[in-house]
Amino acid sequence: MSVDAYDVAEEIRTYLPGTEEIVVQYVAGYLVDEDAGDDEDSLQVTRHILESASSSSPDENENNVNSTVAIDKLLGRLGELLEDHLTKRRQSNRRGPALRKLGNVMDMSKVGAMSSTITFTEGVDLESINKGKASKVDVKKLEKQEAKLRAKIEKRSKRDLYEGSKLLESQRKQQSYADMFMKVNSLEAMASSKGKSKDIILPAIDVNFGSNRILTGASLTLAYGRRYGLIGRNGIGKSTLLRHIALREVPVPAHISILFVEQEIIGDETIAIDSVLTADVWRDHLLKEEKALNAKLSELEKENDEKRFDDAREEAEARLAEVHERLADMEAETGPARAAALLAGLGFSEEDQQRPTKSFSGGWRMRLALARALFVKPHLLLLDEPSNHIDLNALAWLEDYLQTWAGTILVVSHDRAFLDAVATDIVHQHSGRLDYYKGNFSQFYATKSERERNLRKEYEAQVAYRQHLQAFIDRWRYNANRAAQAQMKIKILEKV
Repeated sequence: MSVDAYDVAEEIRTYLPGTEEIVVQYVAGYLVDEDAGDDEDSLQVTRHILESASSSSPDENENNVNSTVAIDKLLGRLGELLEDHLTKRRQSNRRGPALRKLGNVMDMSKVGAMSSTITFTEGVDLESINKGKASKVDVKKLEKQEAKLRAKIEKRSKRDLYEGSKLLESQRKQQSYADMFMKVNSLEAMASSKGKSKDIILPAIDVNFGSNRILTGASLTLAYGRRYGLIGRNGIGKSTLLRHIALREVPVPAHISILFVEQEIIGDETIAIDSVLTADVWRDHLLKEEKALNAKLSELEKENDEKRFDDAREEAEARLAEVHERLADMEAETGPARAAALLAGLGFSEEDQQRPTKSFSGGWRMRLALARALFVKPHLLLLDEPSNHIDLNALAWLEDYLQTWAGTILVVSHDRAFLDAVATDIVHQHSGRLDYYKGNFSQFYATKSERERNLRKEYEAQVAYRQHLQAFIDRWRYNANRAAQAQMKIKILEKV
């Protein structure tokens, strides 16, 4: 009959019900262990353990006698239950290898096969106990669970990363500035912008940053020609709102051109002034098309007067006239002079303007990015902390330049003096909405403070009025002469 530790433990609890559970578990495991000593030694050791566990004070002789009798009965019962088990153990011990004397002295410090767990305990080697036992763990299930755990940890580590912005996606795909510019501001939209309103009126927009809601049903209203300062506490989502507008994730009309100055340009061999000139992708594209059309017309002039060549010449000349008209509208011929003036205003000398962009530091590359945006002259210019990377002289020049800006500006800045000099309106972002104030930052602060005082006074007056009504009701509700008036006051109080 097969006996396990559970059966032995039940016998101990039956004969010695007061024995501590830890002693019961230890004795049960010891008796069924195949690596223990022979049967006489095992039962004798068990007796010593149980007598020590059940011993009490010397005066309680009667209890000691009862415990000894119970232990004798228990050992007899265990001997019957474990007879087959002890017989197999005895036979196994007989087949074991005989002791032999070592021929040479063995240095135990150099033996690598010694158990690594023998020093953890005083007498039980944890490693040797489990060495010969087969594992019951399903390896495939274990690998599957570990794979799930790794995937969960990786997902958790990436949970806080913002993956929704198309700007980040474009950077990962190595999308060029020109491709991104033409995607956001197409030539067809530029051609159709004449005579159309440049105001932006969006009555209800929602903006998310990952799983966080930045704006909910907010009204975005930007009048053309006004300069708006966007303010709010740190982390409220001001830069996120600018990115959404720049990439038309907010439904800005397609005929309104947008440019966002957020980060420094990537340095390369392009000289500074050429970097500014190529920033206007429309101008650069039209100049290249003009050059190609002139070359095509030159080739057609050399051909005979066949009708198909005449048609091609007329088509090329018509397209060339359209290109010239667009270039004239954007004052393309004044491009080099305007670019040089912008760079000079931001602190670039004539020598600096001929240096490659990779030779400039991060702060100067940020100035280059700002000069590129000012050169393009978009309908809506978005600036994020433009005063952070320029000195006082360049800052004063920038303030004067933006004051004459013909289009719309939306700028995020913590520089109150800069907002006072540039902003004509303030947009306060808070609580998932946008509030608008006329004037610069100082006027906004005064207006906001006055508005808060008026709201507080209005609230206090309303509270006082409610208290007056409640006092009248409490006093005259049960008075027969005033009951009708009290009921009328109750109705008024419910509406307040």
